[in-house]
Amino acid sequence: MNAHKGLTALTAVFLAAASACGTPMNTADGGTDSSSMTGGSGAISVRVWGEDYVANEIPAADVEDGWRIQFSKFFVHVSNVRFSTTGSTSTHSLLSTGRVYDLKNARTPLTVGTLTSVEARRQDQVQFELSATAMTSIANNVSEADLMMMKTNGYSLYVEGTATHAMQGMYTFRWGFTGSSRFSNCEDGMGGRGVVVTSGGTPTDAQLTFHADHLFYDALQGSMAKVRFNAIAGADRDMNRMITLDELAMVDLTTLPMGQYSTGSAPNVRNLRDFVTALVRNMGHFNGEGHCDEMRF
Repeated sequence: MNAHKGLTALTAVFLAAASACGTPMNTADGGTDSSSMTGGSGAISVRVWGEDYVANEIPAADVEDGWRIQFSKFFVHVSNVRFSTTGSTSTHSLLSTGRVYDLKNARTPLTVGTLTSVEARRQDQVQFELSATAMTSIANNVSEADLMMMKTNGYSLYVEGTATHAMQGMYTFRWGFTGSSRFSNCEDGMGGRGVVVTSGGTPTDAQLTFHADHLFYDALQGSMAKVRFNAIAGADRDMNRMITLDELAMVDLTTLPMGQYSTGSAPNVRNLRDFVTALVRNMGHFNGEGHCDEMRF
């Protein structure tokens, strides 16, 4: 898999299953506005994935300083997935009740749900949220204990994993993030926006894609970000080879090598914990490489 070298300022996140009972729902003031259909209707099959970087590994060849990064858990809480056409009153929705997905346990994209009776035209407005897990949220492919952990802490993203270097050995990390991001106005990765729904036939595929390598980028903005781990390994103050977010908070960005960990115009990012937390907002994409606008809420 190619490393994701393109980085927009605050892109990110993900989609999810249907309603709490697992049934897809089309909403437009309570239902589908059939009067807005032009040329019949079709369906959208929504899936979520972390790609090979989560399912397998981020290989050392794709990391600037030679670390091999592997995840053992990669939980995302996805909610409020919506498709619509600019100017239409019809909105087609999934996951009004959020779901927790473990993308590590997904060798192929996980099914979120299928939207039916969707107007056969370009649904150019796509939105989904990587949001704090609520007490009403449900599990997709995580254990009840892990779901309760996500609920109790209000995590939107939780990751566990290891980073291994030929000369420096292995470090572990366990990080939970509580911020919520809404990804909207998503590109399709091919120059357009959203998805084109065809009348009848095979449902249109729509994938909420999370780019795990962005969590280790050395720049918040621009297209020249590189994946690195040396600075994170260097944060291990108690020398137990477990890197915590509290340890990252003790690393002032001004102490890191020149030209690395640039914050651009992002405000209030002063230490490595701030930096990694800000990178979470860049993880949500659509249909692989499609960028989305990001808004924190």
